Amino acid sequence: MAVTATNSILVSAFPSIDTELFNYIGGILDDNKSEFESSDHVYEAIGDMLHEVAGDSKDEEDIKDLCSQLLKALKSDPEVKSKHKENKILSAPVCLGSLAENFENETEEVSSIWLKQRETQSYVDQRKLEKAEAKLKSKQGKRDNDKAPPANAAILYKEATAVQATSRKETKMDQKGSNRNMDIKIENFDISFGDKTLLTGAHLTLVYGRRYGMVGRNGIGKSTLLRMVSRGQLKISNHLSILHVEQEVVGNDTIALNSVLECDEKRQNLIEEEKKVLHLLNNNGPSSEDSQSNGRLQEIYAELQLIEADKAPARASVILAGLGFSAEMQRKATKEFSGGWRMRIALARALFSKQKKEERNRQDEGTKRQDEGTKRQDEERKRQDEERKRQDEERKRQDEERKRQRRRERKRQDEERKRQDEERKRQKTKRESAKTKRESAKTKKENDKDNMSWIWRD
Repeated sequence: MAVTATNSILVSAFPSIDTELFNYIGGILDDNKSEFESSDHVYEAIGDMLHEVAGDSKDEEDIKDLCSQLLKALKSDPEVKSKHKENKILSAPVCLGSLAENFENETEEVSSIWLKQRETQSYVDQRKLEKAEAKLKSKQGKRDNDKAPPANAAILYKEATAVQATSRKETKMDQKGSNRNMDIKIENFDISFGDKTLLTGAHLTLVYGRRYGMVGRNGIGKSTLLRMVSRGQLKISNHLSILHVEQEVVGNDTIALNSVLECDEKRQNLIEEEKKVLHLLNNNGPSSEDSQSNGRLQEIYAELQLIEADKAPARASVILAGLGFSAEMQRKATKEFSGGWRMRIALARALFSKQKKEERNRQDEGTKRQDEGTKRQDEERKRQDEERKRQDEERKRQDEERKRQRRRERKRQDEERKRQDEERKRQKTKRESAKTKRESAKTKKENDKDNMSWIWRD
């Protein structure tokens, strides 16, 4: 009955709704009718699809009213009412067969919520009993306080975590820059949100050039999976970039053009810092920090010029115009737009971020090429320095070799001179010895002659 009621509500609200989409929304309502507790739950489940079907014909309040009607129709189903019927919860399981057997045999005391017990007289001192119960309660309270989780324990379960198996081959290809595969392939990964496991041993393959849709009930992990891929918590190839449009922008007083510009966080942070420095310089009197503030202001202007911040409003306006926003609409606050138009603003923010990322990638490529050129020059200078060092070492080796040769030559000459001196000394000694012998012989001869003359005289 509830299915027929919800179908009639959908058909009356959207007479030209697509049959497949109609059946899909009806299936969601039928499968989860016992889980919907408020109209907000229904809106979270099918609100986006109803906005797509309605287009600009219905605003957010109309869609929420329609969700309230659908919830009333679902709650009128007897099956849903029976599931929500309150039942008495027993403190412990009861076996009726054993109770009946014990009651018949009367072998032991029967204690049950189904049987009326006779009152027994107590001989315990009531004061002592109250004191004992008070001590037990105090001890139990202390144990509960010790077991209570810390105040920040809830924070630990608010972040999703992922574990992924990586391929060494793809990691090496990414490091070398030789990976040019455009497909997204994530194998054997787990995703958990706090103590709840969303995916275990999952595999994701997205082929380049194809379009995919992800369908599933709320809380199954669709948005978490996409968010973790876009934030890099699940690793993909380094040469691939992710453009993630998560939700429609929040409706507030920010105009559409500024909402697009605010997604460039670097530009926005520099502009905010510029305002703070200018406010500090204009409102405070002359101080010793003025030179430091002026220096920082010059750095901010240089960085803004480097990222071409003055051209950002024109680029954002062109993107919004391409999505159907007129010049007047671009100056309207986001709260004045319906959900579909705010979704277009979110898409414009993503496209603007993509342009900025591509520009920065080009700048990074240019910087990378300059760095590579500088690196080649440094390597060439290093090679020349090594060549000069090698030549210096060769000259030094040759000088040492010449010094060794000169030392050997001088040593040889000194030995030769020493030998010649010894030879001359030996010859001189020989001549002196011969002369001494001759003189001795001559003296002896003269003495012999004198002796002979004396003999003749006698």
